Amino acid sequence: VARPLTVTVPIGMSLREVLALAGGATVDDPGFINGGPMMGGLITSLDSPVTKTTGGLLVLPKSHPLIQRRMQDERTVLSVARTVCEQCRLCTDLCPRHLIGHELSPHLLVRAVNFHQAATPQLLLSALTCSECNVCESVACPVGISPMRINRMLKRELRAQNQRYEGPLYPADEMAKYRLVPVKRLIAKLGLSPWYQEAPLVEDEPAVET
Repeated sequence: VARPLTVTVPIGMSLREVLALAGGATVDDPGFINGGPMMGGLITSLDSPVTKTTGGLLVLPKSHPLIQRRMQDERTVLSVARTVCEQCRLCTDLCPRHLIGHELSPHLLVRAVNFHQAATPQLLLSALTCSECNVCESVACPVGISPMRINRMLKRELRAQNQRYEGPLYPADEMAKYRLVPVKRLIAKLGLSPWYQEAPLVEDEPAVET
C-alpha cells in the first residue's frame, strides 16, 4: 500500500474504505488477506465489513505464494499431499501443539489421508487439537504440502459427526525451545522481506459513511 499504517476502525467499515486509508494498493493485480500472513484468510470482496475479529489487511501481488496457496482448492491440496509427501516428519518436529505435549502428529495425519489403512480413530481425532497456526505449511514442509489444510478438512468432518478429542497430554518436548522459528527467518520464508515496512499507529479513529 502507499502508506502502511496501524489504525483503529469501527466495526462495519468496509475493507475497501480501510484500504483507502492506507492510500490504496500499489501493485497492479493485488490479492488481499484478512489477518496475518500465517493464519489470515483470503478476501474475495473488499466490500466485506470489518468485524470484531478483523486484525489486519495484507495487500500482496496476486502472484505471491501466500495468495496462490490460499487460492488452492481442497482437491489440489490433497493431490499435492498424495503425490510428494516424503514422510520427513519436519511438520511434526516443528508443530507447536506437538511440542507442548499434545498427541497431534501432522505427518501421521497426512499419511492417514494418503493411505487409509494407516488411519486409526484416535489419530484422526487428534486433528481437533490443531490450532491452524500454519507453521507446518509455511515453515516446515520442504515440498509444499499443507498439513494444516488437511487438518482443517478433518476437523470439519469430525465436528459434523459431533466427535470430541479426549486424548492424553504428554510432557513438553525437551527440544521445544530449540525449535522456535526466528521472526526474521519467518519473514524471509514467507517471502515478505520486500514488503516488510513500519506501519505507524494513527490515533484518530475514522468515521463510517452511512
